[in-house]
Amino acid sequence: MGTLIEEIFARKAGRPVSAGEILLLDVDYIMSHDNTTPLAIKAFRDIGKPILDKNKIVLHLDHAYPAPNVLAAENHKKIIEFVKEQELPYLLHQGVCHQVMIEEGFITPGAIVIGADSHSNTYGAMGAFGAGLGSTEIGVAWVTGKCWFKVPETIRIELTGQAQTGVYAKDVMIYIAGLLGMDGGTYRSVEFGGDYIRKLPMHERIIFPNMSTEIGAKCGLIAADEVTINYLENETPAKGRPV
Repeated sequence: MGTLIEEIFARKAGRPVSAGEILLLDVDYIMSHDNTTPLAIKAFRDIGKPILDKNKIVLHLDHAYPAPNVLAAENHKKIIEFVKEQELPYLLHQGVCHQVMIEEGFITPGAIVIGADSHSNTYGAMGAFGAGLGSTEIGVAWVTGKCWFKVPETIRIELTGQAQTGVYAKDVMIYIAGLLGMDGGTYRSVEFGGDYIRKLPMHERIIFPNMSTEIGAKCGLIAADEVTINYLENETPAKGRPV
């Protein structure tokens, strides 16, 4: 058994992998939002090749929605026109992109999901690899369905015991961030485990991978377990989505 990130990448590569390797892997979903999709469209146009798999692309209007100014409105128009032109199935505008990705069942254990947003690490709460990339890389992934990755080294954080009354998951993660600093996890996979994590509901687990961005991590991961499966089966339509 390798680390969580090694196991996820090995599943996609079809062989064992180890930290430091460079891999070209298929991705399951490619996410971008209203601030980052227009630049991805430009990269896609520059490449001049068709989208490989439209079902892998998930676009969101959430960072400036409804449009607060003319520029935002123009970006929304550009995205909507692109969706119609390319006949893309997923344009969502119902909340924060990362939360919507989870609630709508796009994130499942073992999946590889890239997003044009630094907090795409959030998907690690479901035992999936999520990472934020630039818009140009997103445009390339639309065409290839793949992305290059260096298998990161892992920091394992074990949390045991029970928090005092009034101390919540975000307080714990802020404390961890204070200990490690903003570069304490640079290009690392940060695994969160221990009985404290295992007892948390999904809405609190999400905080730890989400805020791994604040310590410079490539991704944050929590191993999938019964809490994950129960959430997927009872709170999302994930069972109908391929991984």
